[in-house]
Amino acid sequence: MPVTIKNIAEAIKPWPSIPVIVVITKSFSESDRSENLYMVNQILADQKMTQHVKAVIPVVASIFRLNDEFYAAPYGITNLVDATMNAMPEAIESSHKGVEDFKLHNERVLTLTALLQQQPLQGLLSVPFRFLFQIL
Repeated sequence: MPVTIKNIAEAIKPWPSIPVIVVITKSFSESDRSENLYMVNQILADQKMTQHVKAVIPVVASIFRLNDEFYAAPYGITNLVDATMNAMPEAIESSHKGVEDFKLHNERVLTLTALLQQQPLQGLLSVPFRFLFQIL
């Protein structure tokens, strides 16, 4: 689990405002759920991801048969749907910002490319040096 959360932290680095919902599977019993929630929250705190995480939800997606007499009933699906709906406005806003940032980056790259194609040496000298590092 720590490796998975570390991978999530790396994956969302380019989008600091993206909301994250952590879904814990295989939490069949109530004690499993509370132990898993505690463990995940500790790992999230260690990875400094708590500001991104909007919910941590244990889920049993379908009936899990323990034996012929006992089973773990589905659990947490409605909580997951509610958390997703609550995070939706923030996710939409974050995606719009991401698109705007992407467009700005592309404009900078295209401008620099055009300058360098017209007059490579003169174009490079006319571009402020710190602008080159902002592009890349």
